Amino acid sequence: MTSPEDEITLVERARQGDRTALKILLLRIRDRLKLHVSNRMPPDLASTTEPDDIIHETWLKVFRRIASFEPRGPGSLYAWTRTIAENVLKNAAEAERADKRGGNRRVSQAYAAGTDSCPGLLDGTAGKEHTPTWTLRRREADLWAKAAVGRLPDHYRRAVTLVDIEGESRKDAAAKMEITKRALDGLLRRGREMLRDELGSPLRFLSSGG
Repeated sequence: MTSPEDEITLVERARQGDRTALKILLLRIRDRLKLHVSNRMPPDLASTTEPDDIIHETWLKVFRRIASFEPRGPGSLYAWTRTIAENVLKNAAEAERADKRGGNRRVSQAYAAGTDSCPGLLDGTAGKEHTPTWTLRRREADLWAKAAVGRLPDHYRRAVTLVDIEGESRKDAAAKMEITKRALDGLLRRGREMLRDELGSPLRFLSSGG
């Protein structure tokens, strides 16, 4: 069992840029957070999105924002991370509903980012912590995400790029690829699975090295 003192020490190390400490903390809360996300996921979103997709996006947000996290005692990191996950889930559900309504081309609220970033994998919320460390981490994350998508086989890369990066609706993306929407959904699901299989999880990127 983790002591409060141990958690506080790890959080402080993580805030100072220790990726190993952050990895340990995230691994400790992963199962509880995944269960929370699974229980709150709307049925229509669950048909196209895995809980791991939400966790994946949440980890990247935590990675980018950990330096600005203000701990308020044992358990506060989980509460903070859970709030981030709930926002990711809410945005993903809104994007799913917008996609089903059709209409104008929209940039996914769940995966939007800056014009020079990889929206399918990175948080698009402009952070306030634009320090040199924040900028470096953002560049590292962008390069990591772009390289991962670039290694996908052609059809999967095209599907992920159109929907997650360029913000096309699934209907428009399917039309551009000249396939059915059902086929596109299959490519998206498998493409995202391949990203997870290749990378393991954002925790691989968080590991120090390291």
